[in-house]
Amino acid sequence: MKGPWQTADTITRQPHSQVTKTTVAHELTIPADLNAVGFVRSAIVALLSAQGWPGEAVSGALLAGNEAVVNAIEHGSSARDQVSVALALGPDGLELRVRDAGRDGRCPPARPGELPPVEATRGRGLAIMGALSDELELRTARGGGTEARMAFHAPAEARAA
Repeated sequence: MKGPWQTADTITRQPHSQVTKTTVAHELTIPADLNAVGFVRSAIVALLSAQGWPGEAVSGALLAGNEAVVNAIEHGSSARDQVSVALALGPDGLELRVRDAGRDGRCPPARPGELPPVEATRGRGLAIMGALSDELELRTARGGGTEARMAFHAPAEARAA
């Protein structure tokens, strides 16, 4: 069964010293619909698990990636838009980029300096993304919209695999 999303896969090899590094890249395009988030979650889990990442590291990247995709759908896209998700996995780690279509008059969000009050039901997504990733960058994407870029260093178990 095919969904309304598209994927493109590439494998590139980059020489480093005498060892060849392999980077696996996946580009996903999903509708700006929360029903499509599970597809992205499955891709993240499958990619990292296949490369020997332990459960805790997979869970952290999964939760941060989920937050980025949900934010792109809820805050940066209209129902007719698409969200782009790029995953690049190499021996040093994972780079995850999520790009929304943008909404008129909205600027990229600033990383929050402090969390919202305990009773608040929203407003923690960027803090979660920042806490779980090794790097978090939010910027205006070329052509409009917002791009969230997160990097996750490969755990020792995955580097040894």
